[in-house]
This record gives sequence, C-alpha cells and structure tokens, in this order.
Amino acid sequence: MKTTVKKSAFGKNAALGKIAALGLTGFLAFTLPAADAEAARLKSDVIVSGSQITLGDIFDEAGAAGSVVIAESPVPGLTDTLSVSRISAVARRNGLDWRNRDGLTHIAVKRTGLPVGTEEVRSVLAEALTSRFPAISGAGVLEVEIAPNSAPILVAEGEFPSVSVDRYSVDAGSGRFVALLRAPANDPAAPVRRVMGRAYPALDVPVLTNQKSGGELIRASDIEWVRVPLTRLGQNMITDMNKLIGMTPRNGIRPGRPIRASDVETPVVVEKSSLVNVTFRSGAMLLSTRGTALNAGAVGETISILNSRSRRTIQAVVTGPGEAEITAPDPVRLVSAQ
Repeated sequence: MKTTVKKSAFGKNAALGKIAALGLTGFLAFTLPAADAEAARLKSDVIVSGSQITLGDIFDEAGAAGSVVIAESPVPGLTDTLSVSRISAVARRNGLDWRNRDGLTHIAVKRTGLPVGTEEVRSVLAEALTSRFPAISGAGVLEVEIAPNSAPILVAEGEFPSVSVDRYSVDAGSGRFVALLRAPANDPAAPVRRVMGRAYPALDVPVLTNQKSGGELIRASDIEWVRVPLTRLGQNMITDMNKLIGMTPRNGIRPGRPIRASDVETPVVVEKSSLVNVTFRSGAMLLSTRGTALNAGAVGETISILNSRSRRTIQAVVTGPGEAEITAPDPVRLVSAQ
C-alpha cells in the first residue's frame, strides 16, 4: 500500500505539472498579442513622402501590418488630420490591439515634397499677368510680389518642380491678384494652390554704387542696376548706363537712387584762363597753335580761345583735357593757276 500511495502521489504531481505547463502556455499565448500591442506606439509627429499613409507611417513597431494603407496622403507641403477612431479600427482589423490611453481624437500628418523655386513661381505669374498691364512697353517688366508668409509650393518627391497658372483674377489699378497654381505644371490631376500678391510695371535703371560729388568722374565700375516701379520714374530719368559713363554729378548723388538727366553733366576738361592746344583740321591738312581759354568747357562744347600769336579770339570745340579743334566746313583745295 505504501508503494501504491507513493506511485499515486507521483502520478498526481506529474498531472499537476502538466496542467501548470498548459496553463503557462495558455497564459503566454494570451499575453503575447498584448505585448505586441504595447510595442506598437502611435507617433506624435507623422511625416510622409508618398501618396498613401500606412500603419507603418503612424505607428512605431507596426510589424507585418506596417504596409496596410489607411488613407491618401495630403497635398505635398500641406497637413491633414486622421481620426483616431478610424486608426484604431484599422489597427485592430490588422492585428494591432492598440489602446488609446491618451484619449486622442485626431493626429496630424504632413507630407513632404520638392519645392518649386520662388523665382520660377514669380516668372510664371508675371508671364500670365503681363497682358493685363498695357503700360508695360520696351524694356519694362512686370514685377510680382507674393504675399508674405505664403506657404511654399511643393510637388511630390520624384516629380519635376514646375508650376503653371490655372486661373487668376487681378485688379490692374492696385495690382492685387489671386491666382490658382497647378504643380507640377500642366498635370490635369495635380492639385492647385491659391496664391495672393501684388504685380506692378517696373524698369531696370542704372544707379551709383557709391557716393559721387561734383567733379568726380562716373565710371562703369560705379554703376549697378536696380528694378524700380514705373510710378517712381519721371520722364527724364536715365535708363541707359552709357549716358552716365564719363559724366559727373552737378551736385552729390546718393547711391542706389534713380538719376535724372539734370543730375549729371559732362565734366569740364578745359578750365577758364588755362592754356589750350588748338588744332585746325581741313581734310589731310593740320595746323596747330596755342591760346588761352576765355571760358571753361567740357568735351564737345564750343569755347572761346584767345590766339597767343594773332591775339584774335577764335571758336573751337573741346576734344579733351587742354585740347580743342577747329574743323573747316569744306576741305581746302589747292588749285593750279592757268
């Protein structure tokens, strides 16, 4: 009997061991999905680059469910919201028993993209709007300013960053416009973005890069170009840099300021009472003499000169510093006597 009891006790212990093992296995089988659920954490900042949002985009450690699509992505550069209840339902259907312990209702998802350059956007807008500004002619251009704090225009990654004007409205008086831009350009399926700003006719004019005073010569290296609204330009503003080179200010000229024709003059190269070399030119014949300038003059101006030999006053055109010239109306011809 003792042997029987011992054997029964051993069998009973073995049975209990099997039950315990089965219970542990069942417990582990029950708790493993929960452990997986704990590993799947909802991201606080969701940024996507593709056209679809997956569970792998919004959860850390989504596992095999990571490729499941939950929604379409927003337009590149913009942000959309996703309902947490929708996220939870899709997650559970795909084996993620995620619990919303933070009580979230929505999460934000932003899509990245490639930006279209600001100059490209302005250029395309200017081309579309120019026909509404008839005042532009010749070298004039339409300057476009996009409203401050405007969001950048992006295209999906892998697309060429381009843009086209879908529709627009503009007030030619104030220049204010609203335009719908499609990016990438000429893609009928591409989303449109609303852009506001101001457009105005302008002209590129030469200005000085540094302060110049009267008597100082203006050189090409002293000049740069700035774009100025036509409303700020008077009738006598200089728009050709060749009309500045070699000139001198009548008074001081500040840098960066549009210059009027009356602001500059040809520099004086012959001072009053200075000695002048005078050349008389008639065809191939040249004669020279010296005299005293009775008045100051710039290149191209006619001045009076007192001939040192004859003591007569002659008129000559200034050709350079201390130089003047008299040109005969008709070349002198030597005729043989018959």
